[in-house]
Amino acid sequence: MADSWIAAIAARMRARAAGLLISVMLLVPSSARAIEQTTCESLRVFGGAAVNVALFPYTYTGKDRRQDLSEAARNISLLVQLDVLGAARYGSIGITRVLGEDPVVCDPKRLLGVLRRGEASGPHGELRAGGGVVALWGQFFETAGTLYVQSYLSFFRHQMSEDLELPLTTPAGDLEFIARLPAQQVAFRPRPVEFADLENINRIFYETSTIREAPDPSAPPVQAEPFDVQDFAYGVEFAGDGWLRLIPYADLPEGYVRLGGETSNFLKRLLPELSLLDAVVGYLTHRVANESEAFEFTPAPDIPVLLERSSENYREVVDAREEPLPVTLAYALPAAAQLLDVVYHREESLEAAGAVLEGLDSAVELLPDNADLLNIHAIARTILCCSTGSELGTAAGIEGELHRAMVVAPANPRVVTTLENLYQLLMRLPDRGELLSQSDLEQRITSLENLRHR
Repeated sequence: MADSWIAAIAARMRARAAGLLISVMLLVPSSARAIEQTTCESLRVFGGAAVNVALFPYTYTGKDRRQDLSEAARNISLLVQLDVLGAARYGSIGITRVLGEDPVVCDPKRLLGVLRRGEASGPHGELRAGGGVVALWGQFFETAGTLYVQSYLSFFRHQMSEDLELPLTTPAGDLEFIARLPAQQVAFRPRPVEFADLENINRIFYETSTIREAPDPSAPPVQAEPFDVQDFAYGVEFAGDGWLRLIPYADLPEGYVRLGGETSNFLKRLLPELSLLDAVVGYLTHRVANESEAFEFTPAPDIPVLLERSSENYREVVDAREEPLPVTLAYALPAAAQLLDVVYHREESLEAAGAVLEGLDSAVELLPDNADLLNIHAIARTILCCSTGSELGTAAGIEGELHRAMVVAPANPRVVTTLENLYQLLMRLPDRGELLSQSDLEQRITSLENLRHR
C-alpha cells in the first residue's frame, strides 16, 4: 500500500512538471541547485551546473570494523551534502554524494582522475569546459586512544587553465599579469572527535534524511530514508525557514527536508573546513560566470563579498600555525576574486589592489616560500607602486620578492611575466630616483626574454 502511494505521488509529480524536470536536470534556470547519490563505480555529475561538488566517501581506517564508526563515516557525507547545499547562494551548483567501500574503486586519486578526464557522466550530462569541480573526502582514525577526523579538498576547472589572466591598462600600455592560487588541493589538520559526536552524526542523519509532506517538523513523513536509495537525484528549491523542497527526477517522492540549525552548527564545529569549501565554490562560480559562455545562470551579485565572509569564518576558528596552507588559501581566494574584478568589471585597479594587500600580507607571512603566492602578492604591490608612480621606493622590494619566487620555482612563467611588467612600468616613469637606470632595465628585460625562450 505504501509503495503504491509513493508511486502515485511520483506519477502526479511527473505529469505536473515534466517540462520543469528537464530544465532542472540540466541546471539551466538561475539559482539552480540539484543533489544526487551515486557510487564509486558510476560517478556522475550535473552537466549544466556551474560548479559540481563531489563528496567522496569518508572512511574509517581502524583495524577493528567498529559499527558506530563505520556508520558515522558513511552518514557524515549526507550531512555535509545538505549543509553545502544550504550554504549554496552563488548561483548554480550540483552536489553528488558518492558511496562505496571498495578501497581501490573508491580511491580518491582514482575518482579525481575520473573527474579530471571528464569521464563522469550520466543522465544529467557530462562536465562542460570551464565548469568548476570541487571534491571533498576524509577519514576517521584512532591513535593513542583518541579519535580523529581528517578532510581533504581539491578543486579545478574542467579543461581550463588554472591561471588568472589580469590585463591592465598602465603607463607602459596594456600589460597582462598572470597569477595562480598558492594551492588547489589541501589536507586539513586532523580534528579530535568525541565519541558522543558519533552518536550525533548518526542521530542527525536519520532525522535529516526524512522527507516530509510539508515544510513542518510535525508533518507526516513521505519516506524515511530516501538517501539510501541508489542513484537517486533531486532538483532542489528553498522553501523558507531552512527547508528544502525536493523535486524528484524519477520514481521518488516529492517532499521537504530541513537543514541548518543543529545540523549546521554541529558540522561547523566538527568540520570548520566546510566554510573554506563554500569559499571555493564561490570563487569557481565567479570565474565560470565571467569567463565561460557554456553556462546559463544568474550569479549572485556580490560573490567576492560572500566568499570573503566564508573565508573569514574559516580563518577565525582554526590555528593558522597548524594549518598554514589552508589558511593561506583562505586569504588568497578573496584576493584573487577582487583582482579578477579589475578585469571583469573594470574597477579602479589601485583601489582593488589596496583592498587585497592586507590579506595577502598575512598570507605571505604564513607561507613565505610559495612562488605563486609571492607572485600574486607582487602583482598587487606592483599595481599600487608603479601604475601611478606612487611609493616607488617599494619597487626594489617587489623585485626582490619576485627574485625569491624564482629561486623557489626557477623560470616560473607567471613570475617572469610579472617581473617583466614591473621593468616595463619602471622604464616609462619619468622620475625613478635611485631606481635602476634605463640601460639596466633594458638588460634585465632582455635577460627575461631569453629565459622565456629557453
